[in-house]
Amino acid sequence: IIIETGDDQNEIKPNEKTTVTLFDVNRQKVEELDLTTNEYGTFSGSFTLPSTGLTGMMQIRNESGNTSFSVEEYKRPRFEVTFQPVKGSFRLNDEVSVSGEAEAYAGANIDNAEVQF
Repeated sequence: IIIETGDDQNEIKPNEKTTVTLFDVNRQKVEELDLTTNEYGTFSGSFTLPSTGLTGMMQIRNESGNTSFSVEEYKRPRFEVTFQPVKGSFRLNDEVSVSGEAEAYAGANIDNAEVQF
C-alpha cells in the first residue's frame, strides 16, 4: 500500500506508479516489476526465485520501503511423527505427557528416538 503522510493526515495513493525490485542474498538485483496501485492504494505482483544461487536473506524493495525474507533449501522429510490425543485439562506451567510414534517413510519404526522441545 502506498500512503502519503502529511502533518495531520495520511492519504492513500491510487493510480500511483511504483517499481518493486527483488534482491538476492548478495544484494544484487534479480528482477524488477513496474506496478500501479489500485483505487485503494494497494498493488500486487509476483517474482519467481532463481532455482540456483545461495540461500539466505533476500529482499524486496520499492520507493516506500522494503522487507526481507529467508530462502532455505527444501529437505524432504524422512519420517513422520503422530501423537495420541491428549486427554484432560491443563493450566499454565502444568507438566503434560504425550505419547506418539515416529515412523520412517520407508516403513520402519524409529525406536528410542530422543525428543527435545
